[in-house]
Amino acid sequence: MSWKENALLIAIAGSAIAVVGQLAGTIIPIAYGPGDVSDFLISVDPVEATLHLYSDGNYSIDPTFWNVGVVDFHKHLRPYKFGVLLKIFDVPEGVALVFHHAEIQPGDVSRISFKKTGPSIYSLNGGEYHPITIQGIGGDGRKRNATFVLNVVNEYNRSS
Repeated sequence: MSWKENALLIAIAGSAIAVVGQLAGTIIPIAYGPGDVSDFLISVDPVEATLHLYSDGNYSIDPTFWNVGVVDFHKHLRPYKFGVLLKIFDVPEGVALVFHHAEIQPGDVSRISFKKTGPSIYSLNGGEYHPITIQGIGGDGRKRNATFVLNVVNEYNRSS
Protein backbone atom coordinates (compact mmCIF):
# COMPACT_ATOMS: atom_id res chain seq x y z
CA MET A 1 0.00 0.00 0.00
CA SER A 2 1.16 3.45 -0.81
CA TRP A 3 1.14 6.34 1.62
CA LYS A 4 -1.83 7.85 -0.32
CA GLU A 5 -3.94 4.75 0.24
CA ASN A 6 -3.01 4.69 3.95
CA ALA A 7 -3.92 8.35 4.32
CA LEU A 8 -7.28 7.75 2.61
CA LEU A 9 -8.07 4.80 4.91
CA ILE A 10 -7.10 6.83 7.98
CA ALA A 11 -9.32 9.73 6.84
CA ILE A 12 -12.30 7.42 6.25
CA ALA A 13 -11.83 5.63 9.59
CA GLY A 14 -11.49 8.98 11.38
CA SER A 15 -14.68 10.27 9.78
CA ALA A 16 -16.59 7.12 10.77
CA ILE A 17 -15.36 7.45 14.36
CA ALA A 18 -16.43 11.11 14.42
CA VAL A 19 -19.95 10.25 13.15
CA VAL A 20 -20.37 7.44 15.71
CA GLY A 21 -19.13 9.78 18.43
CA GLN A 22 -21.65 12.46 17.48
CA LEU A 23 -24.51 9.97 17.47
CA ALA A 24 -23.43 8.54 20.81
CA GLY A 25 -23.13 12.04 22.24
CA THR A 26 -26.73 12.93 21.35
CA ILE A 27 -28.76 9.71 21.39
CA ILE A 28 -27.30 7.93 24.41
CA PRO A 29 -27.88 10.83 26.87
CA ILE A 30 -31.49 11.11 25.73
CA ALA A 31 -32.14 7.38 25.92
CA TYR A 32 -30.24 6.63 29.12
CA GLY A 33 -29.69 10.01 30.75
CA PRO A 34 -31.67 11.72 33.49
CA GLY A 35 -35.46 11.29 33.52
CA ASP A 36 -36.16 14.99 33.05
CA VAL A 37 -35.28 14.80 29.34
CA SER A 38 -38.86 13.74 28.58
CA ASP A 39 -41.21 16.65 27.90
CA PHE A 40 -44.44 17.62 26.18
CA LEU A 41 -46.11 20.53 24.46
CA ILE A 42 -49.72 21.60 23.97
CA SER A 43 -51.11 22.00 20.46
CA VAL A 44 -54.38 23.72 19.47
CA ASP A 45 -56.04 23.31 16.08
CA PRO A 46 -57.28 25.62 14.68
CA VAL A 47 -55.54 28.59 16.27
CA GLU A 48 -58.31 31.10 15.49
CA ALA A 49 -62.10 31.06 15.77
CA THR A 50 -64.74 33.64 14.88
CA LEU A 51 -67.75 34.39 17.09
CA HIS A 52 -70.64 35.98 15.16
CA LEU A 53 -73.21 37.84 17.30
CA TYR A 54 -76.60 38.60 15.69
CA SER A 55 -79.22 41.22 16.57
CA ASP A 56 -81.91 38.57 17.22
CA GLY A 57 -79.92 37.20 20.19
CA ASN A 58 -78.43 34.27 18.31
CA TYR A 59 -74.78 33.55 17.72
CA SER A 60 -72.60 31.24 15.70
CA ILE A 61 -69.02 30.12 16.14
CA ASP A 62 -66.70 28.95 13.41
CA PRO A 63 -65.32 26.36 13.91
CA THR A 64 -67.69 24.72 16.38
CA PHE A 65 -64.88 23.00 18.32
CA TRP A 66 -61.09 22.95 18.70
CA ASN A 67 -58.72 20.03 19.08
CA VAL A 68 -56.20 20.24 21.91
CA GLY A 69 -53.40 17.70 21.92
CA VAL A 70 -50.49 16.73 24.08
CA VAL A 71 -47.40 16.14 21.94
CA ASP A 72 -44.59 14.01 23.39
CA PHE A 73 -41.13 15.41 22.52
CA HIS A 74 -39.20 12.13 22.79
CA LYS A 75 -41.89 9.47 22.44
CA HIS A 76 -39.48 6.80 21.20
CA LEU A 77 -36.43 7.48 23.34
CA ARG A 78 -37.81 8.96 26.59
CA PRO A 79 -41.62 9.02 26.55
CA TYR A 80 -43.47 11.41 28.79
CA LYS A 81 -45.19 8.97 31.17
CA PHE A 82 -47.62 11.28 32.96
CA GLY A 83 -51.16 12.38 32.26
CA VAL A 84 -51.72 16.07 31.50
CA LEU A 85 -54.52 18.13 33.09
CA LEU A 86 -55.89 20.79 30.73
CA LYS A 87 -57.09 24.23 31.88
CA ILE A 88 -58.41 27.32 30.08
CA PHE A 89 -57.56 30.94 30.98
CA ASP A 90 -58.47 34.42 29.72
CA VAL A 91 -61.95 33.55 28.42
CA PRO A 92 -64.09 36.65 27.73
CA GLU A 93 -67.15 37.29 29.88
CA GLY A 94 -70.27 35.55 28.64
CA VAL A 95 -68.29 32.72 27.06
CA ALA A 96 -67.60 29.23 28.39
CA LEU A 97 -65.19 26.77 26.81
CA VAL A 98 -65.52 23.16 27.92
CA PHE A 99 -63.11 20.25 27.47
CA HIS A 100 -64.60 16.91 26.49
CA HIS A 101 -61.72 15.31 28.43
CA ALA A 102 -59.89 17.53 30.90
CA GLU A 103 -57.06 15.04 31.44
CA ILE A 104 -55.35 13.27 28.58
CA GLN A 105 -52.23 11.25 27.92
CA PRO A 106 -49.39 12.27 25.57
CA GLY A 107 -50.40 11.52 22.00
CA ASP A 108 -54.12 11.96 22.77
CA VAL A 109 -56.47 14.77 21.73
CA SER A 110 -59.35 16.43 23.56
CA ARG A 111 -61.96 18.74 22.11
CA ILE A 112 -63.08 22.13 23.36
CA SER A 113 -66.69 23.15 22.81
CA PHE A 114 -68.06 26.70 22.94
CA LYS A 115 -71.03 27.75 25.10
CA LYS A 116 -72.69 31.09 25.73
CA THR A 117 -73.10 31.67 29.48
CA GLY A 118 -75.22 34.79 29.50
CA PRO A 119 -76.23 38.07 27.90
CA SER A 120 -72.86 39.66 28.68
CA ILE A 121 -71.55 37.99 25.53
CA TYR A 122 -73.27 40.80 23.60
CA SER A 123 -71.11 43.40 25.32
CA LEU A 124 -68.11 42.08 23.38
CA ASN A 125 -67.04 44.53 20.71
CA GLY A 126 -66.80 43.59 17.07
CA GLY A 127 -63.28 43.56 15.75
CA GLU A 128 -61.81 42.49 19.10
CA TYR A 129 -59.38 39.63 19.33
CA HIS A 130 -59.30 37.69 22.58
CA PRO A 131 -56.22 35.49 23.12
CA ILE A 132 -57.23 32.42 25.12
CA THR A 133 -54.61 30.34 26.91
CA ILE A 134 -54.75 26.56 27.13
CA GLN A 135 -52.49 25.24 29.86
CA GLY A 136 -51.37 21.65 30.31
CA ILE A 137 -50.11 20.60 33.73
CA GLY A 138 -48.17 17.35 33.63
CA GLY A 139 -48.24 14.75 36.39
CA ASP A 140 -44.70 15.80 37.32
CA GLY A 141 -45.71 19.47 37.68
CA ARG A 142 -44.46 20.76 34.33
CA LYS A 143 -46.66 23.46 32.79
CA ARG A 144 -46.90 24.16 29.09
CA ASN A 145 -49.15 26.71 27.35
CA ALA A 146 -50.67 27.24 23.93
CA THR A 147 -52.81 30.16 22.75
CA PHE A 148 -55.63 30.52 20.28
CA VAL A 149 -57.56 33.65 19.33
CA LEU A 150 -61.30 34.32 19.50
CA ASN A 151 -62.27 36.96 16.93
CA VAL A 152 -65.59 38.71 17.71
CA VAL A 153 -67.85 39.99 14.89
CA ASN A 154 -71.02 41.91 15.82
CA GLU A 155 -73.16 41.22 12.77
CA TYR A 156 -75.82 43.71 13.94
CA ASN A 157 -73.30 46.59 13.95
CA ARG A 158 -71.98 45.93 10.48
CA SER A 159 -72.92 48.32 7.72
CA SER A 160 -74.62 46.73 4.75
